[in-house]
Amino acid sequence: MAVTWAVTINSQYRQSVGSETVVDATLVATGTYTSGGDTLATSAVGLDTVDFVASNVDGNGANTNGAALVAWNLGSGPGTSGNMKIQLFGGAASGSTQAELSAATTVTGLTLRCRFYGVA
Repeated sequence: MAVTWAVTINSQYRQSVGSETVVDATLVATGTYTSGGDTLATSAVGLDTVDFVASNVDGNGANTNGAALVAWNLGSGPGTSGNMKIQLFGGAASGSTQAELSAATTVTGLTLRCRFYGVA
């Protein structure tokens, strides 16, 4: 089962900066990881296109498999509309290159705090 991301948008913090809209959201994973990343629709965060994402793993999440490094695959680059992919990496020894998580790794409870920049 692919990861499903529950999205909670912080409605108290949504602002416009020039032509960009900035949205803060919390994402919580349910399910198992898919090789190559799992999809999140740009509309899930209230934007038509996404230019940039800044995110942190929230260590307070309930995931028992540890934290993961997060890489956002915006597809064709800034201005991506439709879908983004969230790729997760981790598990390597200290000082080693982090490998992508294996398919079917349970990531339920992994919590991301994110700031999305894009156009609404």
